[in-house]
Amino acid sequence: MVKMEKFAEFITEEKDEPYNVLIIQNDTEDDPAKTGFEILKVAKNKGFSASTFELDGGYMITNGKGKKTAFNYIKDAKKAAEKQNQGDYEKKGFPIDAENTLIFVRAPIGNRRAWGDMCTQLERSGFCLINTRHCHEVCADKYYTSLFLAEAGLNQPKSVILSHVGGSQKALELLDLKFPLILKTQIGSFGIGVLFIESERNLTASVQLLYKLDENIGLILQEYIPTKYDVRVHVLHNEIIASIKRPVIEGDFRSNISQGSEPSLIKLTDIEKEDCIKAAMVVDGLWVGVDFIPAKDREKEHPYIIEVNSSPGTGQINETNNIDIINLVLDHYMDRSKWLKPKPFQSIYT
Repeated sequence: MVKMEKFAEFITEEKDEPYNVLIIQNDTEDDPAKTGFEILKVAKNKGFSASTFELDGGYMITNGKGKKTAFNYIKDAKKAAEKQNQGDYEKKGFPIDAENTLIFVRAPIGNRRAWGDMCTQLERSGFCLINTRHCHEVCADKYYTSLFLAEAGLNQPKSVILSHVGGSQKALELLDLKFPLILKTQIGSFGIGVLFIESERNLTASVQLLYKLDENIGLILQEYIPTKYDVRVHVLHNEIIASIKRPVIEGDFRSNISQGSEPSLIKLTDIEKEDCIKAAMVVDGLWVGVDFIPAKDREKEHPYIIEVNSSPGTGQINETNNIDIINLVLDHYMDRSKWLKPKPFQSIYT
C-alpha cells in the first residue's frame, strides 16, 4: 500500500515538473509578436527554460543522437558582437526535446512555407505544437476554414469564392443576396482586408483593384450580417476559458480590437458554448480564438461563426476578464498527458 502511494506521488511530481518552452514567431514592425514575447515572459517567471525562435534567419540542427537545437539569427549587429565572434547567429542555441519541450507556433501570415515545413519537421519528431501545422493552415485561409465549419454543421454567413478578376458577376449570382455584402481576402487578420460592398459597381471596382495589386489574391464574397457586436472566445483543449463582447466601431462595420473596438464581458449561452467548442475541435485547435456574430434569439438560435484564430492574442481579453490566459495555458500543460504528439507520417484525414 505504501509503495502504491509513493508511486502515485511520483506520477504527480512527474506531471508537475516544469518543462521547456519554445515560441516560434516572426517579429516584424508591421506585425509585432506581442503575445509571443508575453508567453516568453510568463514562462520564465514560472521558472521554465524558455526562448523565442525567429523564423527570419533562424535555423535548427539535429545532432547524431537525434537531439535538436534552435538557433536565432541576431539582426542587431551590436548585440551579435556582444554575444559571439562568429557571424550573426547565436553561438549556444536552445536545446529542445520532444519529451520536455512545449512549442508555441505564432503563425505569421507571410512566409507560410517556412513555418509550415518547420512545423512538419517538429511534428514528425514527436513534439507537441500549439497549434499544429494543419490547424494553422486551416485557420489561415478563411474559405478553407468555412469548409470545415460547414462539414460540422455550424452556422455561418453564406459565402462564395472569387476565383478571378472577372468573377464578381458570377459570384453575385451564386450568392443570390441583396447588397450590402462583405468582400474579404482569404488570408488576413486584425480586420485588414475586409471591405463593405454597397453596389455592383463598388464590387467590380474593388475586385479589379485588388487583383491589380496581387494577381494571385484569393477573395471571398460573403453575406453581411447586421450586428451591434461580435464575440471572441478563447478555447483551450475543448474548454472555454474566456470571452469578450466586441462592439462594432462607430462609423465602421468591423469590431476588431486592433481597429479600436472597446470590449466588455459577455455571458455565453449554452448553444454558443457548444458551437465554439465544436468550431475549435473541427480545426484541431488546442488553443484558439473563435469569433462569432450572435443570433437574434441567443438562447434558441445558433450563432454565425465568422472565423477561428490559431494564434489568438491575449491583451484586452485578459484585462476584461481579469485573468491571465497564458498562465492558464502553461499550467494546463503541466499535465503532459495532454501533450498532443502526432505519430510519424500520420494522415490528417484519419
